[in-house]
Order: sequence, then C-alpha cells, then structure tokens
Amino acid sequence: MTDFPYFKMKIVEAKTRLLAHSKAKIELYSIYLSIYLNIIERDAHTEKIYLYDLFCGEGKYSDGSRGSPLAALDVIKKHFFENGKKIKPIRFLLNDEDADKIEKLTDLVKANFKPNNCNLEIKNEDYSDLIDNVIDEIGQYKNEKGLIFIDPYGYKHINILDLQNLLEGKKTEVILFLPISFMYRFAGAVSLDDLPGYEPLKKFLEELFQKEKQDFSSVNEFISKLKIAFRNKLGDYYIDTFTLERDSSNLYCLLFFTSHIRGFEKMMEAKWKMDEQEGRGFILDKQGKLFTRKELDDFPNEVKEFIKSTKKCTNKDLYKFGLIHGYLPKHLREILCQFQDEGLLHVSSENGEKVRRGAFFLDYNNHSPFEKRIVTIKIIEENH
Repeated sequence: MTDFPYFKMKIVEAKTRLLAHSKAKIELYSIYLSIYLNIIERDAHTEKIYLYDLFCGEGKYSDGSRGSPLAALDVIKKHFFENGKKIKPIRFLLNDEDADKIEKLTDLVKANFKPNNCNLEIKNEDYSDLIDNVIDEIGQYKNEKGLIFIDPYGYKHINILDLQNLLEGKKTEVILFLPISFMYRFAGAVSLDDLPGYEPLKKFLEELFQKEKQDFSSVNEFISKLKIAFRNKLGDYYIDTFTLERDSSNLYCLLFFTSHIRGFEKMMEAKWKMDEQEGRGFILDKQGKLFTRKELDDFPNEVKEFIKSTKKCTNKDLYKFGLIHGYLPKHLREILCQFQDEGLLHVSSENGEKVRRGAFFLDYNNHSPFEKRIVTIKIIEENH
C-alpha cells in the first residue's frame, strides 16, 4: 500500500462502497465475461475455462451492491441455464490479501448458486506470492483458456514481466484496472527518486518506457502513450482501454490485453454497449467530455488516408484497422457506404465475383485464415 493517507482513503472508500465508476467497471467486466464464456463454450478446441479474480474484495459493498466475485457468479449462473445446464468445466480462483474480506466472501459465496462443474477456489494470499503459481498454471494449459481480472489496491503490484508471463502462450486474456489520474500526476515529475512511496510507480514507468523520459501534456495523452508502450513491450497483442471518470480529478482506466482479434472485437462491443455515443468510457458528469467531437469526426479522414496509403487494401486490413482505432465494423461500414455514395470508393473481388453495393465483408469470419471472401478497396482520387 502506498504511504499517502489521501490515496489510502480513496482506496478504502472504493473497496467498501460501490462508487459510480466502480459500478461501471463491474458492469463492463460482467458484459465481457458473458460474451467470453459463450465464445469459449462454442470453441471445439477448448475443454476447460479458467477464471481468476486476484484482488476480489469481500464480494459485496456496504451499500449492498455486488462486487466482482458475485457479479461473475451471476454471469456463470446465467450462462449455465442459457446453455441447457450443460457447460464446459470452469475453475474460478478468487483471492484477496485481506483475511477479513475473504472470510466475508466465503460466507457470501456459500449462499450463491454455482454449477456442479464450476470449481470455486478461495484464497487469502499476497498477490506477489500467488502470481507465480498462476503463471505456472497458465504455462501448463493445453486445451484450456483463461481470463484474468486484476483490480489492485493501487498500482504497486503491477509488473510488466508478470503481464508478459500471464499472456505467454496466447491462451489468456487480461483485464487490468489502474488509478490513472493518480499515476499521471506524478509520472511527468522531473524525478521520483525524492518522493517516498513512489518507487513502484518509478519502476513501472521505467520498465514500460525503457527508462526514456516522457512528457505528458494531459491524462489522455498519458493513457495513449501507455497503450502504445504496452504494445511495444508486449509484442503481438491487441491492447485497448476503457476510461472511468469519477470526477474531473479522478480518472481510472481498464486496460484489456488479448492475442485474439475476435476477443478484441467482443470487448469493443462491450465498450460500445456501455458508451453508445463514443465507445470510450464512463463519465459520471456527462457535461464533461474526455474526448472532443473533433477526435471522433476525424476518423473518416483517417480511414480514407489508410486506404490510400495501403498498396492493396483489403477488407481484412480495414477490419483490423477499425478495431485498433476503437471502432466496430458497423461504424466502418457506415463510413465506406458514405464514400460509395460520394463516388469515392471502388470495391473489387479477388475471385472475380461481382460485389454488391454496400458489401465489404468486415467481420471475423472473413479475417480468419479460412476467410470466405476477400475484397480489395480503393479510393477513387477526386478530380480537382
């Protein structure tokens, strides 16, 4: 735990009373977990599902709201009944370093239904001791898949090497919750060496940015650079963020890591379900906007420039481009249809078939190695 009383107070408050941004966090986690379970249920190669909540808390907040462990059990129960009471085996590990919280959680869990083939394990271990065992277990996966939810008490436990090891083998996905505003306030400091208690943040930033000094003009730029740095550090993974703004000075962030573009798309769908206007984040004060309308309005131009810059732009390229920039295939389809209406777009099939107007095949089936259709998309240069 950090040495600063104000931050301690905020952590305790967030862990005992379900604040609005925490409610949004749990809702996003629940939405994605539901999607994840249904995808894996239909994956013929996966025989067992592993779920991990490594800072689970006591399961219920003082106001009666359900925390991440009980919310996840609700999702599992719904998944069980919606699939005819026949689902793949699930191992669900719940852990918290606070013994009192684990005692309360254990009592609550006993009163909650779980399928017979859902093996629930509750631990009271320090994260730094447990994480190596979790990594070892993931390393032994053969026909298993895992989803790891990490909602730490601050940021001191977050280690880049641990994230790399959790994702190794490309059979896991990670959802990480960070107090971004607090980290941003000190990330641009000239030196963290003279600030007691900030050694973990200094270590985290040096690992991520490879000791290169970074300047951040805003918290949004800090988030953007974090995402880029994670991509550079971790390699071939899809990484995205969902922001949770409690007020103008308290911004949190969920980071999502996966090696599978389909999982990436499904998390994107969950984000847009939470934020139908921008798919970026939850804002308590709707009068304040994290992202300007200009940012969103620039996307059609970015699409146009991407098509122009790509020697042979296909539907596969655009499907990936849209998701990486935070947009669903349906958003991209609207933009391409507009380009067609303006006479700016030429679409041709690689196998010589005629392509009907408005057909761009922007979906996972046409992106996979066993794609059904590949089309080439070109911008027709405007006459001046």
